[in-house]
Amino acid sequence: ESGRAALLLRCEELFFRGQLLRRTWRRGGPLAAYLASAFLFAAFHGNLQGFVVYAWLGLVFAHVHARTGRLTAAVAVHLGNNAVTLAILLLVPPT
Repeated sequence: ESGRAALLLRCEELFFRGQLLRRTWRRGGPLAAYLASAFLFAAFHGNLQGFVVYAWLGLVFAHVHARTGRLTAAVAVHLGNNAVTLAILLLVPPT
């Protein structure tokens, strides 16, 4: 199951940062690229309550990729975020 999750994460980064961000950047500039990749990333997750959080994360991952020029950097940050989220879910008792 964790291998499948890691594969999905890499596929998300390949599409949202590797393809969408770069192509939109070339056609519409950085602002359009950041917004398109962030909002489509949030919409892809299909969680209306978490839309703002997913959009923010999409902006962070896009910035990491744009800043470093490396998709692997965005993958690492995305993986780190998911790991922290999972640890909180597993270790913090529900209220």
